[in-house]
Amino acid sequence: MERFITINKAPTESPDPEEPKPGPSHEKLLDSDVEEHPVQKKNKKHYNESRKFNQSWTAKFVWLEKSNNSEKPFCKAAVARILENWEALILFFTEECFEDNLHSTQQILDNLKNPIYKVYLNFLVYVLEVVDKLNLEFQSENPKLHLLLRRVKDLYRTILRNFIKKSHLDTIPLESLDPGNPRYFIELNNIYLGVNVELLLSNQAVPQNDMHNFRLRVLDFYVELCKQIKSRFNFKDPYLKFIANFCPRTALSGNIGSIAILASELFPGLITDLENLNTEWRLVADLSSFEQYQDLPAQQFWLKVFETKNELNMPMFPNLSKFVKGIFSLLHSSASAERVFSQLNLLKTKTRNRLEVITCDSILQAKQHLGDQTCCTWTPSSSLLKRKGVYD
Repeated sequence: MERFITINKAPTESPDPEEPKPGPSHEKLLDSDVEEHPVQKKNKKHYNESRKFNQSWTAKFVWLEKSNNSEKPFCKAAVARILENWEALILFFTEECFEDNLHSTQQILDNLKNPIYKVYLNFLVYVLEVVDKLNLEFQSENPKLHLLLRRVKDLYRTILRNFIKKSHLDTIPLESLDPGNPRYFIELNNIYLGVNVELLLSNQAVPQNDMHNFRLRVLDFYVELCKQIKSRFNFKDPYLKFIANFCPRTALSGNIGSIAILASELFPGLITDLENLNTEWRLVADLSSFEQYQDLPAQQFWLKVFETKNELNMPMFPNLSKFVKGIFSLLHSSASAERVFSQLNLLKTKTRNRLEVITCDSILQAKQHLGDQTCCTWTPSSSLLKRKGVYD
């Protein structure tokens, strides 16, 4: 899943003197200025001085390299590290100004002393955390289709609450709400910017004009972020709405009396006996013995259900078992497949380009089963040792 974040570049042409000065962008402070500075070019003198500075002030100076993709968002950890060493960076560039008196050095120092830049980076720390949570929902290799709609809706609503009136959020369905409609916006001064920004503004004075421009840019950012989410995720998807019924608590609630019609329309290939499938679905909610498993992950819950047998020692839910296994085998994103391709690229290199498919497959499977272990630390299971003779 693509990241849902886009940060606009600062304008290149000179602004109209009649118009308010646009707010700062991350590129002006952390991209072009730093790129021109001798430290970025790893000049030996400045490199040694920066190392000495780090040791005396116990600061972990981070080399900032310009990304090839100007729209690629800053990593939350990198922004947090800059804020952590903010005062140390001011001291460092102050010393550099006295020694070299370079324009780029002075410009970086002026930006570091401007509180609006610190406000901007603190906002990035907050918003990147929210966006990362959204992206992580699509990075898991475990089945998540039954949770995906609810979790994305919750995170989307969290973002909307930052700038949309609560009355509209409570009355308009998320899939129908237009995040760009100005009538839905809360007052500009009430837009939520994150706890760190609130604390910073309570302890440090920021020019009113700078804050006004900053809030306008944040509002534009929120609107664009929500539009991007809405364009990439279908909140009305019938498959996601149907699969959400297979969450343990929903299945045990008994509120969904029948799945027959939707199951036959959406997944006809998984059905062999529609009548018995629906009967087994209703039976799950009627058996009180399953209530102790309602807090388990969905895969474990349904395994418990499928292990249940009747008086004849036969599976009690054969049709439902086939149907649910088919649903849970569906991928909610391509992240796991992309990881395999990345591993294959590391495995089958230019110097090892004659590896056969079966060899690559065996190496990848062995790596997957080893997990975090290595061939030196891995201990085979007892069942595998019993099959040792099969491979001799």
